[in-house]
Amino acid sequence: MARGMAPIRRAVNELLRQSDRGGIDNEGFISALREMLRADAQVGRQATIEYHTPRRMTPRMAALTSDKEVRRRMLETIERGVEADGHLFYDTRPMRAMFEETTTDPEAFDRFIGINAALSPQSNVPDQMRRAIVAHGSVARGEGVPVAMPDKYGHFLWKTLQQRLANNVVEGKGLDPVTASKTASFRENLRGNLHPDVATIDKHATALPAIMSADPRWLKTGGEPVQYQNQDFVPRNAFKSGEIDIDDALEQPNWWGGRPPPSEYRDFVGFYRSLGEEVGLPNTAATQAAAWRGGDDITGVDSPNQSMTEVFTRRVMELAEKHSMSLREALMAVVTGRPELLSLAAASPLLARLLSEESADA
Repeated sequence: MARGMAPIRRAVNELLRQSDRGGIDNEGFISALREMLRADAQVGRQATIEYHTPRRMTPRMAALTSDKEVRRRMLETIERGVEADGHLFYDTRPMRAMFEETTTDPEAFDRFIGINAALSPQSNVPDQMRRAIVAHGSVARGEGVPVAMPDKYGHFLWKTLQQRLANNVVEGKGLDPVTASKTASFRENLRGNLHPDVATIDKHATALPAIMSADPRWLKTGGEPVQYQNQDFVPRNAFKSGEIDIDDALEQPNWWGGRPPPSEYRDFVGFYRSLGEEVGLPNTAATQAAAWRGGDDITGVDSPNQSMTEVFTRRVMELAEKHSMSLREALMAVVTGRPELLSLAAASPLLARLLSEESADA
């Protein structure tokens, strides 16, 4: 049953109060969040975004979407992902409620989600979250997107892609759904845009049915070299030359799919939409997330089986434990970008006053 944000806010506030009193431990808090998501289906808003519209479906895409065996295996994979709660990945309502409990800045949550999406290319979810908290903190303090990330928070795409995307978010330029289709869609899904024609088609969403098809047209090309035997390697070329056969390729999930080109992105969304409708999932984002989780053993997903809300909450919990603070205090430090709060002892009589003043001034 879908009931909207109000009951989620009340439930999150009650959990934070229990945490303040020591009435619930971290795992109990996480367990309660999971039950919250299972019990209250997300409805979300409905807004289309303008992907590139191809003149016709590419031959390899037409073959993939009409392959009955691929479809059968995809449906089984999605159902397996649902059993593991993978379809709940994009439900960030409890995270939004945590932000609303901590700051009166109405843009804070959406800005954080946008930065998180900007840092997602070629990242696993926990590392992406850690770096998003750092970048968001810099913006929240009025310092803008960092020119360089601190030690241990860097990424090989920071200078060439992620920083630019984060600046676009902060400056209100948005993310282009044609040139950055996956990142723009990821942002929208995490913000609660659950339109059936908006979905995050990342490399795993492409690779999963591609591997199932065993169609060598889905092997990566020269634009996406991979490392093999300590050198750059182009799987499609190697297959054409006879250096590898299809059985070799099927043992290497990283050789398949890759980022879908604009000419195929919209059709991938339609493919996942049709699968979700057959399984009975409420939206295409949930379908993609369930497939992502259910097919992790096929595609090599290296992120834990956690919703985005859980990944965020666990990171805040790590900071609270590290700095001897309560969960609410660490949440305040993360949301407001006040790292100095993390250096104060939780028992300090000044801390409650500081937090109160910060909340009033936010």
